[in-house]
Amino acid sequence: MFSPGDAKAAAIQLAAERYPTFGSDWLDVDAAKTEERELGFILHVQSGRYLATHDASAEIKDVQPIFVNRRTGAAAWVKRYGPSDFVVDGQPGPDWPPLATIVVPFAVVVQAASWIAMWWGLYALALAIGFIPLHLIALLLAVALSVLPTDRVIRYARFRNFNRWVGLAVALAGLVLAELLAATFGLMPRIDLELERLGVSIELPMELVKVVAALGLGTAGTFIDQHGKCTRTAWHDSRLISAPADDDEEE
Repeated sequence: MFSPGDAKAAAIQLAAERYPTFGSDWLDVDAAKTEERELGFILHVQSGRYLATHDASAEIKDVQPIFVNRRTGAAAWVKRYGPSDFVVDGQPGPDWPPLATIVVPFAVVVQAASWIAMWWGLYALALAIGFIPLHLIALLLAVALSVLPTDRVIRYARFRNFNRWVGLAVALAGLVLAELLAATFGLMPRIDLELERLGVSIELPMELVKVVAALGLGTAGTFIDQHGKCTRTAWHDSRLISAPADDDEEE
């Protein structure tokens, strides 16, 4: 079993690799921020001169905490170390959480509603402004924003490995559902963007605009992957602190 002193030495040694300018002789642990947990210690390494004098010029900015396993003495950088929903009963949370069966279909419905609402918003803008360049800018913004409600729903389910392709599939499935509903019940307004105001006798049909917007929505759907990366990082860090696997301990 490693003592707090051993943990401090291990943390400083790891930090010295990242901050060679300071070296282990010039690094120390901020005792006020040290946390002791069942499986180990969370320590914040900082410049010894800063801890002694609080001289801002000596501070190491944005230092991540270090977790030191109590049994193995292994030290690792941790980005997120608070309570996590990605550890369930001391074990890593599942790739497909229990809420997923409900949340994924709901996310598709939310995406469909966002798609329909987007066109009504653009329709209102077209009636109010009637200036084509602003319509196109609004279309780009609306397409990017329409995926946000879906992303929020997915976050609620707390997926551990929700990758970009599943996010893309949810976005496109919502688009297909919206189009089927629109074709059946006539839910979407017609927006034929005419360019006559610019002296060009070209008409952009709704179908073409929809295709372009759908391609943009598919791209925006991969935005969900950005959260997925954070989710996987949080899961890994929580696993490191809350329930390290046997192979982690051996390392």
